[in-house]
Amino acid sequence: MGGGAATGETVDLLIVGGGVFGLWCARRAAQAGLSLRVVEARRIGAGASGGLLGALTAHTPDRWSAKKAFQLAALAALPDEVAALEAETGLSAGYRRAGRVMPIRSESFRAQVDERRRGAARYWAPLDPAFAYSARAREALPAEARVEGWLAEDATPFGCVWDTLAARIDPRAYLAALAASLKGAGAITEGARYLGLEPAPRGARAQLSTGERVAAGAVVIAAGFESGALHPLIAAAAAPLGGVKGRSLLLHAPGYETRPLLYEDGLYIAPHGAGRVAVGSTDETEWRPADQARADADPFEAGRRAAAEDAETIALRARAEALCPPLRGAPLMELWAGVRPKLRSRDPLIGPLDESDRLWTACGGFKIGVGLAHRLAAALIDRMNGARPATPAPERFWTDGGA
Repeated sequence: MGGGAATGETVDLLIVGGGVFGLWCARRAAQAGLSLRVVEARRIGAGASGGLLGALTAHTPDRWSAKKAFQLAALAALPDEVAALEAETGLSAGYRRAGRVMPIRSESFRAQVDERRRGAARYWAPLDPAFAYSARAREALPAEARVEGWLAEDATPFGCVWDTLAARIDPRAYLAALAASLKGAGAITEGARYLGLEPAPRGARAQLSTGERVAAGAVVIAAGFESGALHPLIAAAAAPLGGVKGRSLLLHAPGYETRPLLYEDGLYIAPHGAGRVAVGSTDETEWRPADQARADADPFEAGRRAAAEDAETIALRARAEALCPPLRGAPLMELWAGVRPKLRSRDPLIGPLDESDRLWTACGGFKIGVGLAHRLAAALIDRMNGARPATPAPERFWTDGGA
């Protein structure tokens, strides 16, 4: 993708970052009638939201909070958003509410599951009676949660959890559909780094690494983990903007497209279409900007250059194969490694960054950003337009408490 507004042209909104948050902000802005421009330093989906896994799971239905309620409503609304996106663009986002199965290996976890079952009945079911979180014997799982030949026989000594809310989406197909929906609404320019702002008659003028200057009424920085490096106000608000280094594999294992997601102790297994199964987990739980020097390169590109049989990949495959025997020996189609944003409180961060209302941010939270981006972008664009958000976000997500 390329092109865009010529130097001197003014758009209502410049969005920095072509991940799921940036593209949803652009889509909401276009739906609100704003002229816009998206600039991406590398390519669409180059960061964390362009990975391989695509697991969409809710917070556990206990110790309920506004954050959990907002995420639940966002996940429940996502199928309609995806359907509208697919109808508009003719592209599939690879969404399927497949459910999730988790082994129960101890009596203590079984008791915890029973507590969560009651929480799901109280908090999930009123939104949709089909949403449930319960303990089942593996032979008592419903037909749509078949695990014979999918989940290891010895993995469920105390049964398993059946979570009907969980879903999967193809991250890259999803981003491609979002980008396609913006055709005619505003330009997307890849390979252009945002260098900062300078005064302009209206709003601000952004300097890009291409030498172009784009005048905009407002700027939204939505560059994920790297947002803190783009403006000191974001770094201060995040204090500090850290990250979690993750890894995912895409394996060729046909015949399991309709099976449920599997999860255990940080390991995710998500079956996708066309015989693909994604496996993902966290490599390092604490990653700071200074740690990039250890990779001797940009963390995303360093991850993609990693050898397919390095120690971390071998360990991840071994865990996945132990939990899901059909993955033994499955050909490796692709390896991804990168840094997911992890802010001070693990929450997303949206809102204004100065008193002029010309600079805003939209950063995803730890693990949950893909499932929230459509709702948070709507809240942000509503507020930028001076309207009360139709889907209010929790105060803790806003840079200024949602004032």
